[in-house]
Amino acid sequence: MSSYPSQDTDEQFMRLALQEAGRALEEDQLPVGSVVVYQGGVISVGRNQVELKHSDLAHAELEAIWPVQDFLFAHAQECDIYSTLEPCMMCFGAIVNFHFRRLVIAAPDQLVGALSLIPHAPYYIRRSPAVTSGVLADESRALVAQYVERNKIRAHLLDSMQDP
Repeated sequence: MSSYPSQDTDEQFMRLALQEAGRALEEDQLPVGSVVVYQGGVISVGRNQVELKHSDLAHAELEAIWPVQDFLFAHAQECDIYSTLEPCMMCFGAIVNFHFRRLVIAAPDQLVGALSLIPHAPYYIRRSPAVTSGVLADESRALVAQYVERNKIRAHLLDSMQDP
């Protein structure tokens, strides 16, 4: 198995995820973006589109996974997924079940994030990807802060995005 990307490479891919989060913000969605990377190249991107699509399944991570799910079925253990916010239980479950090699997140989400599940479930311990957290976290928090200020809702997110 190849070595993990450098911090600079992680920042490069996280910047792409942040661009997707910015697009979500422009669409008045909660600004979360995701990028799927295979062998150093982006194969899919996604952004939160819950309100736009009227679907609670339209989270950024799932939006990035759906278009390449057939490819991931065979190659996810060679893929990394980047997310600007710690994935919820639904998205983390998809990441675990596809067997991604790595999950790289910008900001934690102590309210909805699912990483705290790992030590409590043998299945997650065995199948969870390597996790890197805190890559460009301030940029992710800034986008969410813009969303909260603009919409005057979900201010609790800002508190939950602080490092534990």
